[in-house]
Amino acid sequence: REIEYRDLRVEGHRTGDFRLSIGTSHYSTDDHRGHIEDVLVDGYHTETTLTASRFAGYDDDHRVNTITLQNVTAAGLPAQPVDLVAEVQHAAGITFQGHPVDNTPEQTTT
Repeated sequence: REIEYRDLRVEGHRTGDFRLSIGTSHYSTDDHRGHIEDVLVDGYHTETTLTASRFAGYDDDHRVNTITLQNVTAAGLPAQPVDLVAEVQHAAGITFQGHPVDNTPEQTTT
């Protein structure tokens, strides 16, 4: 794995438990975009229900790929795949609690 997060505990108000996206902002000074790949989140615990998440690449050349979310608890209970509401664009290989988030390996809905 390129990036690993383990045993995160989240309290209080938040927007989007999992937001991995590539885009533009006032911090962008050029037209170059990268990739988000090989991220593991193992142990994410929130005291409330999960909020809407987003996994979005910039385009087909700048994608979000291979994101694994496991050992997630919400309100003290193990999160179920149905608990994750996610927007998925230009992304593939997203798994939540061992289940695929994207419907096909190369989903690129807009």
